[in-house]
Amino acid sequence: MQAIFEEKSWVERLRIVFWILVVVGLAIVAVALWRSDDLAVRTKDSYQAVFLENNQVYFGKLRNAGRGLWSLTDVYYLRAGEAQQGTDLIKRGSELHGPKDEMIINKDHVLFYEEIGDDSEVIKKIREHKERN
Repeated sequence: MQAIFEEKSWVERLRIVFWILVVVGLAIVAVALWRSDDLAVRTKDSYQAVFLENNQVYFGKLRNAGRGLWSLTDVYYLRAGEAQQGTDLIKRGSELHGPKDEMIINKDHVLFYEEIGDDSEVIKKIREHKERN
């Protein structure tokens, strides 16, 4: 490093220091953007509705899983029933392939998510399901 500065004027030295700081600053910004997952869950242990770009909606507890991935646990989804019965809330894990009770979601496929109110029909159905099981 000493050799770089030996025969340089103070303006040239300042220019070198400036460009080193610019490169370091850009690296810091790049790392911060890469690590940012933009997940804002306001209330711990609350349920969120996650709307995916394939028109599916899942309900559960949303957390950051890192590297652009989110974890949804205690997962439920809606299934249309018979005309007289309306729509059913299904607990994930009861499907034929027996998935674990966690979905790892690529945040790039999420249109939006929102916190579910404590008095919503979805929360009432989740409570009913938990009481039965």
